[in-house]
Amino acid sequence: MGLAVVPTGKTVTVYIADSLNGRVRVIDPDGSITTLGGQLRFVMPSRLSYHHSGWLYVKDASSSGVTAVSLSKPAHLDFAAAPRRPGSPGTPSTPGRKVT
Repeated sequence: MGLAVVPTGKTVTVYIADSLNGRVRVIDPDGSITTLGGQLRFVMPSRLSYHHSGWLYVKDASSSGVTAVSLSKPAHLDFAAAPRRPGSPGTPSTPGRKVT
């Protein structure tokens, strides 16, 4: 299970990768639990990482890609893994496809 703790002033917001339900859950400072991005779904979110610029990075265990979700505006970006070497399993995707 992935976990990211994001400072929000004097408190924190906690993000949890809910792999079984394909969602990222948010625990707000007041204790309420919501779902990140409403309809934004993942197959099996497994790892989370927060960058101070306001982006939460979500690694989906079912693919080799990462989704960057803006915590300050309604947008996210999907990134594919780097192309694999010839002879290795898997196929590369196009990196940096913006989805809003």
